[in-house]
Amino acid sequence: MKTYKDVCILEGKLVSFMNIYLRPIREGRGFEQFSDECILYSLLELSKFNRAFNDEERLIYLFDKCCEYSDYKYEGEVEVDYDGYGNFFIITNDTLPF
Repeated sequence: MKTYKDVCILEGKLVSFMNIYLRPIREGRGFEQFSDECILYSLLELSKFNRAFNDEERLIYLFDKCCEYSDYKYEGEVEVDYDGYGNFFIITNDTLPF
């Protein structure tokens, strides 16, 4: 990993880490506007999350942590739905500011 001012370049095994963990999040809808750094933060927070919860609850938790990292406080409910291909999408009553 090489670090420059405001930029970090990942190399080697860290790149495969990004690909393995970020791809499933990016394939769904609802996380498009969040940065990779934001999603990685939410995944690290998820690693502390109890594994007894289902995928829907985990996705809502990831979304909450992404909003927390982005300093966005949304109002209302967050729901997860799936299309016919098994991809998820996040449904909120609020419009995100980005």
